[in-house]
Amino acid sequence: MGEVKRSIQKQRSWAAWSGELSDLRRIGRMIEELYAMRVEIASEEAKKLREDAGQAAAMQGIQLRDIFATNVTFAGNHLDEVPEYPFMGLVLLDEDQISGSIDDVFSEIDRRSIRRLTFIAALQPRERLILRFSRHQMPAVTLEVESSDTGWARQALAKLADEVDKGVPRWSFVWGPGERAFYTNVAASAIVGLAVGVSELASSLGANFAIGMFVFMGIWIFSMSASRLREFIFPRFEILGDGSQSTGSRRLATLTLVLLSVPIGVFVNWIS
Repeated sequence: MGEVKRSIQKQRSWAAWSGELSDLRRIGRMIEELYAMRVEIASEEAKKLREDAGQAAAMQGIQLRDIFATNVTFAGNHLDEVPEYPFMGLVLLDEDQISGSIDDVFSEIDRRSIRRLTFIAALQPRERLILRFSRHQMPAVTLEVESSDTGWARQALAKLADEVDKGVPRWSFVWGPGERAFYTNVAASAIVGLAVGVSELASSLGANFAIGMFVFMGIWIFSMSASRLREFIFPRFEILGDGSQSTGSRRLATLTLVLLSVPIGVFVNWIS
């Protein structure tokens, strides 16, 4: 009866992430450690295969050369983001695509223009760990682990997921699965509220109906660009300067103050 073989393929994703370069470096170090651990395990597995093959050859009276080489390198598929196997490093997509060791590629990162950053630790197509950060794709962060060593894969997934969680902003829910319904309700409420405010303002100023409708249509057109506005206020993936607060948090605070100032102003005018 043949030996039972196991493998595992796991994936996690996050809607948004923001952090400093030092946070990404720490994640890179963790991936390097996990890769070194997997290489050591694979070396032990290859050693056992060589020993088993040697014993089998001796029993059959066959002279066997060392056919279990562990340093074979081959290129990845053109549709695959892994440059070659094995590969331990970083792939950076900006104006150009750059790949290499983590330390070498880190010096090429421009935190303002970076489009995608991918950590890769791959022995072969079915033995790999990929952690991808993307500015213009959903989800913003994707972690994929595939391996025949199920214990290592689960450990890698849990360890890296805990580290990525530290950079997930509180407002990341705006990019979650239910964001369309959420923003439809918010936009509708804002349009109704602003329309009422415009009509009251038009009445108080003696403006005619045409002016009121013109302002209302302007508000409606602005609401249709909610998706672009959301990307501006809440960047999916952002590399911060040292000690900086995320852009989403800053702009959300500003937006809240602006929105609160409107009803406060109306209330003050009403009681005066």
